[in-house]
Formats: sequence, structure tokens, C-alpha cells
Amino acid sequence: MDTITDRYLRRIGLSRDEADNPDELLAAHVERITFEDLDAVAGVPIRTGIEDVAAKLVDSRRGGYCHEHARLSQHVLGELGYECVPVLARVYRYPTLTAPMAPTHHLTLVHRRGGWYIFDPGFGGGTPTRTVPLDGEVVMARDADLRVVPAVPVLGEAMAAGCTLLLQRDFRDGRGWRNAYGFAVRRAVEADVEMANWFTATHPEGMFTRIPMAARHLRDGTRLTLWGRRWRRVTAGGAREREIADRGEFAEVLRGEFLIEAPTRVLDAAWEVSGGGARG
Repeated sequence: MDTITDRYLRRIGLSRDEADNPDELLAAHVERITFEDLDAVAGVPIRTGIEDVAAKLVDSRRGGYCHEHARLSQHVLGELGYECVPVLARVYRYPTLTAPMAPTHHLTLVHRRGGWYIFDPGFGGGTPTRTVPLDGEVVMARDADLRVVPAVPVLGEAMAAGCTLLLQRDFRDGRGWRNAYGFAVRRAVEADVEMANWFTATHPEGMFTRIPMAARHLRDGTRLTLWGRRWRRVTAGGAREREIADRGEFAEVLRGEFLIEAPTRVLDAAWEVSGGGARG
């Protein structure tokens, strides 16, 4: 019988032997299955049952946002024999924050090599492209250095709001370590995950309902991002950016650069709102 994991591995181009390495699995995933929020922008309900997620991200060759990527990752890692835990996190990537955000980001902790690691293909342009240990070791990913540190000394107790650990990234651009998200090593309750998904997908002032975005991470370290009508390619040699001119080019960029085959009505809705803006 053709399982979800079988179909997923074909989708990302790995054999079961190759997929036994979570870093290899993550690298293939973020190159072939894009982060994108087009359904949320178009008002299409985002369902996170594993059959729904597999039908969209695997069989329909679409991407998704954190809750969809996390659900798929957890299913596949479990089938491959790994112990994994769903976790909800608070995002701290915005330096102007004056109060903690709701814990709406969904990531996975996977147990390997005798310890726990972050496995998270669903954090958009800031996605950690390697698994990151919780013990503070610095990991060199393709486009950034990554580490997990105690949250309270960096954020303060009030801002940490129950988070005990903090993922940080250094993009090697001279700006040093920047905060990504904070969390506690605690299994997320399914009802909380459902609420976080509903909030993220439907809040009228939320980022994911106001502007189309996408991100894809290539094995050579190239990072592709879409923010509204602004398409960007970042490589070791620098960044190149351009404004998308029309709906036809919008669909072409999504298909050719981000491997997204979205329905016409979703593309139409995304293009209609793509000229707007939200906090970046």
C-alpha cells in the first residue's frame, strides 16, 4: 500500500535510507515543499488533519504554512521511527515588540543522537534549514548560524511569558544574533494547536490574511522569498530583488521559482491583495 510517507519521499526526492537522516530530510523538504500562505489570503479554510495536509502539500504539489508543515513532518518522522513532540512557540523576530505575541508558531522537536532537536520547515524566510540541538551548540546551516539559548536572560521574564528556550539566528551579515522564536519543552495540546491554526488563518489583522508570501530554501544556500509583489533571491554573492508586474508574472513566479501550483481562484485572490502591506 502506498502510504503518505511513501508519497512524501517521492515528492522530495529521497529514498527511505536517505530519509533516515533528519538533516537530509529537512534539506530536501524545504527545497521541494514551499512555505506559502495563499489559502489564508484567499479565505480558504486551512485544515491540519494529516489526510488534508498530505492531499495539499504532497499530492497537489502546493506549499503551506507552519501548522501544515509541522503536521506533515510529525507524521513522517513518526513513521520513520523517530520520537517527536509538537510544540507551540511565540515569535520574537520583530525587534520593536513591546509585549509577547500569542504562541501560534508550530514546530517539532525530534529526538536523535541522545538529545532533542528543532525540526522546523515552516518558518518562512527564516526557516532553520538544519536541525538545531537544544543544548546551545551552534549549528552552521547553509544561510545562517543557529543556536538555542535560555530565553529569560535575553528577553526578560515578562517578555518570555513562559518560554524557557529561544531560537536565535546569525545571518553572517555583521548584525549578530537575532531572535526567532521562544518555546518551552512541552507537548502542545491538540485543542491549542487547532486554536492557533484558526487564529493564524483567519485573524483579519494577522500577517497571513493580509499579504501573500512564500519562501523556498535551496541546497546551495540560495533563499527565495515572496512578499506581496516583491520577489527576492538571496545568494552568497548578494541579493537580487524585483517587483512583479502583473497577475500573469505572479503565477509564473509562483510556479517556476516556488513550485506552487495553486487553483485559479486562489491566485486571483492573492494577486488582488498583493499590492497591500503588512509588517515584515
